[in-house]
Amino acid sequence: MVVSASAWNVGPGGRSSDQTHDAFGDVVEAILAAMGTNGLTNVSPWAMVQGSVTPGQYCAPAWVKALMPQGPGALGKGGILWNMSGVDTTNMTKFTTTATANGYAYASSRSTTITAIIVLLIYCVMVVPHTIYTFWTGWSSSSWDSIPEIVALAMQSTPTEILENTGAGISTTRVFSEPVQVWDMGQRLELTFRDTRNGGIEIKENETYR
Repeated sequence: MVVSASAWNVGPGGRSSDQTHDAFGDVVEAILAAMGTNGLTNVSPWAMVQGSVTPGQYCAPAWVKALMPQGPGALGKGGILWNMSGVDTTNMTKFTTTATANGYAYASSRSTTITAIIVLLIYCVMVVPHTIYTFWTGWSSSSWDSIPEIVALAMQSTPTEILENTGAGISTTRVFSEPVQVWDMGQRLELTFRDTRNGGIEIKENETYR
């Protein structure tokens, strides 16, 4: 019926999972409504509604709450409005409304997601102290906020013996433990190690450097 209604264009031999069906939901709703209407027209005029409904006004908050998803959260399977105690439901069909929401969210069900959450938490742990320090001291700068700027600063700096034998690659972590500071080496800023900052002075705030 869906294919006949041109809501799901499945080619010869094609798989339904590979097709687009944006109008599929509307057509299914229309088909179900037609089936329900057809079933009601075939009901005997002496048929009676089975079960009892909760007393109250139509669409009252109690009715709405009974039909909404039960349990924690706002998603999941809906409840039941009719009290079917003592009613034989063998030849009856139960329709259940399920509320879902499509979107992106974090879930700890896979190792990659857990790793991403850990990395994000580590980043937050690093950022929070830095932010507090910046607000506490008032020190901030818009310089060297990109990798090319740091590379340009390093290329203009005096070579250091601490980085000897690192031109073809770095094989130990000892290099990364060396403290590095930006100093004024005669009205020119350089990226300095402990053996290259002789004769230099610490940079001052509100000074113009080149």
